[in-house]
Amino acid sequence: MVHRGGGKEEADITHTETPIGQESKKTWVTAFGANLDKSLTKIRIIDRNGIIWYPLQNEGTSDSTSNFIMVSSDGTGIFGNGNTQMLEVIGMNNILTTETFTYQLAVDGKNYDTETVVTLTVPYDGGAKNTKKEMTEDFIRNIKSKSCNKRQEKVLEAETEVRGYSWSKLRSFGIKDKEFPNCKVIGYRRNGSEEITPITGLYEDLVGKKLNQWNLFTMKQFLLLRHRK
Repeated sequence: MVHRGGGKEEADITHTETPIGQESKKTWVTAFGANLDKSLTKIRIIDRNGIIWYPLQNEGTSDSTSNFIMVSSDGTGIFGNGNTQMLEVIGMNNILTTETFTYQLAVDGKNYDTETVVTLTVPYDGGAKNTKKEMTEDFIRNIKSKSCNKRQEKVLEAETEVRGYSWSKLRSFGIKDKEFPNCKVIGYRRNGSEEITPITGLYEDLVGKKLNQWNLFTMKQFLLLRHRK
């Protein structure tokens, strides 16, 4: 993979640093191979806390202040098939500290290459601290999710647990609706609530704050409810 960003030339093509004062932290990742298919290729990003980010793709309601995003006319953020692909990934521009992120690709959409990687450093730009997001333990939450039918007697996907930041969208950490044979998504529940929230709410829902001052982490459980067609 080759990595470029911010118009800055780097001797090490596996690393780039965005310029201070540039609002957009746009980077380009170039992948070389054979039979590359942008309908399959996936990218994820690892931060210093080991938290895994998945860029939100081509949507007007998400910006790069607190999420990684990808933008393109076909909704993938990926250009090209065959021997070469380019991925346009926009890094977060509102973090209080200088941060370095690691990009990993899965050209088959499943198996991420953890050895051939590229990195991005986004320097702190000196902006007002009260407007910045912090990547500290105080803002990290554990998130549990599972998929089941409406009556909850049949589990379609076993419970998984990931970590994310309270100020970012759930989908940035892979919490999203999924397709299952002969099923239709109807909504979700969170934190033991009996209320079913329409699945459209998940597109904007944030990880959220602590439930109370004694909890180090908010343990959030999202039941993605489906019924058979």
